[in-house]
Amino acid sequence: MIDFIINMSFILAVKCELLGAELTSLLKEIFTWIQYSIPVLTVVLCTVDISKAVISQEDSQMKKAQNTCIKRIIIGVAIFFVPTLLKILLDYGGNIVGTCGIGG
Repeated sequence: MIDFIINMSFILAVKCELLGAELTSLLKEIFTWIQYSIPVLTVVLCTVDISKAVISQEDSQMKKAQNTCIKRIIIGVAIFFVPTLLKILLDYGGNIVGTCGIGG
C-alpha cells in the first residue's frame, strides 16, 4: 500500500511538472477571474432584465425576469463555489489526487 501511495505521489509530481510553473500560474489567474467575474455579470444582467420588465409594466415580463434572475443567481453561486469545493475534495485525497495549485 505504501508503494502505491509513493508511486501515485510521483505520478502527481510529474503531472504538475508537465504543466510548468508559468502555465499553472496562468490557469490559476484565469480561473480566479472567471470565478469572481460571474457574480458581477449576474448582478448586471439581472439588473438589466428587471429594469426592462419594470419599464414595460407587464406582469408577464416581470415574472419572466424574476425566473431568469433566480436561475442566473443559482448558476452564479454554483460557478463561484464549485471550484472551491472540488479543491477541498481533491486535497482531501492527500497525495493521490491533487489540483497542482490550480482552482479555488
